[in-house]
Amino acid sequence: MVKDDKKIDLKKNLTDLADIVKWFEDKKDVDLDASLEKVREAAKIIKESRTRIQDVENSFREIEKDLTPDDVNPSDSGDEIPF
Repeated sequence: MVKDDKKIDLKKNLTDLADIVKWFEDKKDVDLDASLEKVREAAKIIKESRTRIQDVENSFREIEKDLTPDDVNPSDSGDEIPF
């Protein structure tokens, strides 16, 4: 689990991955060492992102556990919503 003080920025990760894809698209000559480094960097970003997504998903599941059926469907409890 990722600690709160070091949250992974998914938006930045997606931008970084797009930059890596663009780097490959712009290359006319293949530099195997540089390409390998870019693939390693992309793999690290993907792994971090998966971890962050899992943390967010777990948070949503915890919130969902705390909800009762009346919290989800307040009209079923007989109380009218005033708007």
